Amino acid sequence: EQARRKGAAMPLAQRNTGVDVYWNGRLIPNAVLSPFKFMRSGTYMSRRVPDEWIYRVKGTLFLSSAFPVTNNKMHICQADVYDTLTEHTSSKLEASFRQWVIENHDSYDYDTWLTGESPAKDGRRVLFSGFHRHGVAFEVGDWVTLRKPKEIPVRIEGFYYT
Repeated sequence: EQARRKGAAMPLAQRNTGVDVYWNGRLIPNAVLSPFKFMRSGTYMSRRVPDEWIYRVKGTLFLSSAFPVTNNKMHICQADVYDTLTEHTSSKLEASFRQWVIENHDSYDYDTWLTGESPAKDGRRVLFSGFHRHGVAFEVGDWVTLRKPKEIPVRIEGFYYT
């Protein structure tokens, strides 16, 4: 909730967290659930699971026609279903969720950043002296090997974006 209040400080992809609800294959637009209670930051096996990792999780709930909807198909009629889903938690469920978040973070999330920012002489680009991704750092002047179509050693002259 605190991160939702930050608003502008969070990327758009992280602002729309929670669970989308589908009824008979149709999205019910006003039935978006907040993240479930077990979807909280904390620790698992001495590893910290920060809020930023939790905010990237997006879920989908599919309901059958056994769940009544309003005539305009904008809301689910049974609010107690939401209460049951959103309030249910257990320490085992929280631990399983945190373990899953950590495993996905280790497999798919790569923190990437550029360092040493300076404006280019042409005024249309921003130059950087370093690039860091998933624990690997490259600096201007480093030698790397390109592998396609064949191995070619090259020297990094710079990093920039326009």
